[in-house]
Amino acid sequence: LVVLLVVALASVSLGFIKKTGSGWFTDWDTGNEVKFSVTAQTLEPLPEESPYWVLAKGNFQLFDKTEKTSIHGHIDYYYHVPTTSEWSDWNGECSVNGAGGYHFYLCLHDEDEPGWPGEWAWLLVYENQTHKLYREYWLDLEKGDIKNHED
Repeated sequence: LVVLLVVALASVSLGFIKKTGSGWFTDWDTGNEVKFSVTAQTLEPLPEESPYWVLAKGNFQLFDKTEKTSIHGHIDYYYHVPTTSEWSDWNGECSVNGAGGYHFYLCLHDEDEPGWPGEWAWLLVYENQTHKLYREYWLDLEKGDIKNHED
């Protein structure tokens, strides 16, 4: 009986997570105005163990108005650290100005309040072949919202 209880407790999950959002952001490093939108969700329940990779789906679009750069990403994984629900980490493959061969790491932060302060995104884009950092964006939300939808 004790063994069954321990096994049942060990398999408890934290549910699913979904993030959506869009708006105009300002890049902390360059001051560039950036349009950004995202829809991302996990495909399996989040485990209580930490850290943990979870299958996910979704996509994001980024357009840097100043640099005339367009980045489109397909989300494949969510990196789960159960210490907070305010931020979430996603990754997958992306294209830059229509050219493939890149992967990304995306961190989204939401304070459960519409708009700034407290909502931001951090995007790292790497070249697949060399694993060199192609571009980094630190984005402060100016207009719009990032929403956290948890089950």
